[in-house]
Amino acid sequence: MNKLFFWGITILFLTACKKENKVDYVLFSGHVEDKTSDTLYINKDREIIKKIVLSEKGDFVDTLRVEKGQYFIYMDRDEIECYLIPGLELKLNVNAEKFDETIVFSGEGRKENNYLAKKYADRLSLPNGDELNKKKENEYLNVISTHRDNSYKLLKLLEKENGNPEFINQEKKRIHRDFISKLFFYPYYHRYNSEDKDYMPSKKLNTIIKNGLDTIEYTDENKTFLRNYYVYRIQYFKNTQQIFDEIKKIKSSDFKENIASKIHLFINQTQPNIDVVYKNIKAMSIDESLKSKLLKKCIKIKSTKKGNISPDFVFENSKGDSISLKSLRGKFVYIDFWATWCHPCIEEQPFFKKLEKKFHKDVAFVSISIDRDKKAWKAFVKEKKMEGIQLYCGSDFDQPFRSAYGVLGIPHFILIDRQGKVISPYALKPSDNGTIKLLDDLIAKKLPTHK
Repeated sequence: MNKLFFWGITILFLTACKKENKVDYVLFSGHVEDKTSDTLYINKDREIIKKIVLSEKGDFVDTLRVEKGQYFIYMDRDEIECYLIPGLELKLNVNAEKFDETIVFSGEGRKENNYLAKKYADRLSLPNGDELNKKKENEYLNVISTHRDNSYKLLKLLEKENGNPEFINQEKKRIHRDFISKLFFYPYYHRYNSEDKDYMPSKKLNTIIKNGLDTIEYTDENKTFLRNYYVYRIQYFKNTQQIFDEIKKIKSSDFKENIASKIHLFINQTQPNIDVVYKNIKAMSIDESLKSKLLKKCIKIKSTKKGNISPDFVFENSKGDSISLKSLRGKFVYIDFWATWCHPCIEEQPFFKKLEKKFHKDVAFVSISIDRDKKAWKAFVKEKKMEGIQLYCGSDFDQPFRSAYGVLGIPHFILIDRQGKVISPYALKPSDNGTIKLLDDLIAKKLPTHK
């Protein structure tokens, strides 16, 4: 009896120890050669969850208390996706000067993370976003299909190496979802980046997208994509009520509230049925504050339709003087919303200067910064010797003039006529080949300023 009692107590003790010793963190260590920063960041859903300080030699070791899932490791402007499971002892070695080419994971979890590194490297081989989206439909489809097939091949190799089955299954779905996502948003980006402003997707492309979307389930993994999918369609498509009818079939009330909040944030002049949007959000959402804000925004958006007198602004210029939109009447006004940290904005600057040099007698060229740091904006304007009318708006989304035009993504261009009426709340970019002809024709009165 005593022996049975002894072994019973021993088993209970060992079991208790095993439970106490259950590791709820990832032991993450490694070395960064030729470091360009003293810090690595671990991000999840665009939020920093861990800051890791490197030694003088670039070594690091830290514990990451995370749930199982995919995260991002950032250093300066470089990033790499990683897959973390509590209990892993994962190591990373990389040269910061050749970040993408030198990523090597070792230890537990190395197979899945080296797969992600190779997949990321293949993505970097694609043309940059603007160049890719300029491509004709068939060429674009071939490039994106090849990238998808390469990802599947890498995943097949991971399967042969006995990689984590759950991870592999999730990756298959993610590769498919990302492929369909790129195809779905292609028409919008193609029209924006190319000269083919009237492009419409072919029946073939629409069929691929529709069949692909039908296989994407509503899950936590997919909800961000599906939310963006619905918000985009509501923003740009004419069959607004039909889209809301689809949303009503989704059972998750949290998901519907999330859609409502995003619609409030992103809705702008491109939406053809503002009243239908408001009616449906009013019925779908229980957030009274959101509905009140959306109503105000819809009223503002209607005020910036073509042909309406534009809302006024009063902003401070780089010298500290106040400038209003009304004070510029008598000239056409070409407005550029931008920021010092926005690379596409900076790329447009040389074209903006050329337009200003050519049309300055008839057109006021106004650059409105949405930088948070006013001092940094002033320093940048001075350093780059930026000409034209340089104004500071600040980063507040709800600033009246900015919110009236629904300015979220930048650069964002607006064109106003000599009487202060809106010609285009979404004007052509300075680099667009049609911009010079448009301004020439407006000045020569070959085109009506608005219909």
